[in-house]
Amino acid sequence: MSNIIVKNVQVADPQVSFQITFDSAPDDTVLVKVTMTGPHGNNYVSELNILNPVTDTSLNFTLPFGDANYKSGSNLDYDIFVSTAKFGPQVFSGTVVAG
Repeated sequence: MSNIIVKNVQVADPQVSFQITFDSAPDDTVLVKVTMTGPHGNNYVSELNILNPVTDTSLNFTLPFGDANYKSGSNLDYDIFVSTAKFGPQVFSGTVVAG
């Protein structure tokens, strides 16, 4: 299995942005599902399914997640699920401070 890297995760009212980098182009569809957990334990899920074959090795995303009820400086947890036929499913988790 090849590597996928998720980096530059940032949150601002009410969206999450990040970059996905692949070792090599997936040459297939890409499914991205983001679960954000707010400071009160509420989960918010956004999903993006790129149906055309992706031939780039780096993709930038900005997705809404529907929670505007947090203050700047709040810690938000994230799970970013990325799946392609070539790379398989992978989950990237962490905590980000809201800007």
